[in-house]
Amino acid sequence: LTECGPLLSELRSANPADASSQLGSLALAVQILSQWASGAQRAKLRRDRRLAEILEALASSPAALEPWAVLSSLRGCSLMGITLPHVLEALLGAARHRLVEMSPEQVSLLFQSIAQSPEIAGMRISGDLREEVLTILQQRAFELDPRSIATLVPALVRLRVTDKTLIGRLAEHVASAQGSVRIQDMAAAASGFVALRVVHGPLIEKAGKDLEQNIHLCTPRAVVQLSMAMAESDDVQHFRDLLMPAARSFMLDFNARDLCSLAEAFSKARAADADFLAELASGLETKVNTMGAHEVTVALNIFAPVAYSTPRLFPAVAARLQNLVDEISPRQLARALRGLAGSGAGDTSLYVELRERAVRLAPAMYGGNAVDVLMALNEVGHLDAPTLESLLGTTLRQLHRMTAADYIAILYMTSQLPADLQGSVPESLQDEALQALRGRGYGPWRLELEALAHLLEALRALRVQDEELLELVIDRLPAALRSSRPPLELLVRTLELLGDLPAKARLHVRIHMHRRPRLQSALRHCLGKHINRRLDIESQAVIARALAGIGFDDPVTQEWLDRVVALSGPLLESAPPGVTCELIAALSELSWQRSWARQTARKLLRQRYPDWVTQFPNKWPKDEDADEAPGEAEERGVPQENA
Repeated sequence: LTECGPLLSELRSANPADASSQLGSLALAVQILSQWASGAQRAKLRRDRRLAEILEALASSPAALEPWAVLSSLRGCSLMGITLPHVLEALLGAARHRLVEMSPEQVSLLFQSIAQSPEIAGMRISGDLREEVLTILQQRAFELDPRSIATLVPALVRLRVTDKTLIGRLAEHVASAQGSVRIQDMAAAASGFVALRVVHGPLIEKAGKDLEQNIHLCTPRAVVQLSMAMAESDDVQHFRDLLMPAARSFMLDFNARDLCSLAEAFSKARAADADFLAELASGLETKVNTMGAHEVTVALNIFAPVAYSTPRLFPAVAARLQNLVDEISPRQLARALRGLAGSGAGDTSLYVELRERAVRLAPAMYGGNAVDVLMALNEVGHLDAPTLESLLGTTLRQLHRMTAADYIAILYMTSQLPADLQGSVPESLQDEALQALRGRGYGPWRLELEALAHLLEALRALRVQDEELLELVIDRLPAALRSSRPPLELLVRTLELLGDLPAKARLHVRIHMHRRPRLQSALRHCLGKHINRRLDIESQAVIARALAGIGFDDPVTQEWLDRVVALSGPLLESAPPGVTCELIAALSELSWQRSWARQTARKLLRQRYPDWVTQFPNKWPKDEDADEAPGEAEERGVPQENA
């Protein structure tokens, strides 16, 4: 600042046409000050009269500034947070005038300066300049080096640029770059593209190869960024062999956001074991006071499975959440409630504050966020009538913008409400949601088996018989079974719901089951993964009963039932009587192993009710024959009550 004094004196007496050298030195001084000064020093600089004189001199002669001087001035102003409107407008105007003279790297730096400062980004002139800059970048993206792209991508994220053409060209250029790229630059670029929701396969593959060769050069920030980028691939090996050891070595260097981002990335890639999550949770325990709303909501959801390892973490996170209630967004509110429900860390006062926050945010919520908050509050048992009415009102207003999954969720949630809250549900909500779901009946929701199960459960609870929706469910059931890879509990629950439909709808399901080979093949494929495992007799009886409900009895199932019957003798003796009843009912409904079912039923009845079945015979005449109707048995001398 002291050395700029003589330059300002020379500038006042010099011809404006010959002042380019002095103006360039002043612009360079502004950039150096912004880069060298710390946060407290920058605040002091903004109040310094000498800096104000330098900026006034630059703004008074914008036409005399060289392109690099314009960039230096804007870069310094954006980093120091300068808010002088006339100075910023003059510099932006000079940048727009000199734009055609700038190289692609300079254009990239100009865009970064605009993104760095909210004051600059919010000005009207910067909007037009930004569009021109994006056009130039789209045309000359191939001229940028990977390091420039790595620093440009965060600016695209900050300004929420959604130009897929530009982003795709930048990603392709980084992926095809020849020569060595610094691992830090590759990490920044790859994670930035993921933040822009662009998953470029070749770029992720190149990042993996660079990681293998340069893991020893990774910084803590690079480990976090590469984890976020590699989570979009199916390569678990890089996480376990490279990223996990590197993350453990930098555990003390990570801040709260880094730890939460790592946990989220490893969980998304299905590479996080309990020990690693416990280490991350232990590292986060001392940094709770620095957590923001995002970190709190992530921690409540991601670290819930290892809450036992750090018993003091979740109470501290819940207390931190109570201090941040007024800062959380609708989406973060829904995630926080789900995390509290899963971890059990919330208390009544916290739930009351979150519920009040939901009511205040209701007018600004999207319909999907309102549904998530309703389901979370209902799950933890802290949903009251005023909150329900407020959030359902938001849902009704946003109904035409919601997805099919949200319609299913609102139907399922309203069907599970307690009786004292059913009166707060608008009468038209369920009909409108059903109609909207029919209108979007050909969406991807039919490929999610859990969504289908929730819909069937909601229709059963609401006592609604909708043939159109049932046909939509069954039509894509084979694809849902193959794509969802359902766990045993979800598969059995879906089959039970299909078997519990009213008689007419159940007949519709059975017709599909017998006439559609693709449905049979998909169900056989899913069942084969489970019935070939070692299951207890209770699970086997439940599976058999679910299959009997939909009338599925192909040769594979019959062979499995034969094995179950052959090995069930000693197992049924120690199992509850209900298990035996389930297995007998399933075999009777499938008309398979009838002799064993009759004998087991008589044995069970004699053991359980010896007083009133003394006349029950040990064996029917011709017991080995096929099943007989009661009338036929009476004609042969068997008493009607025994039959």
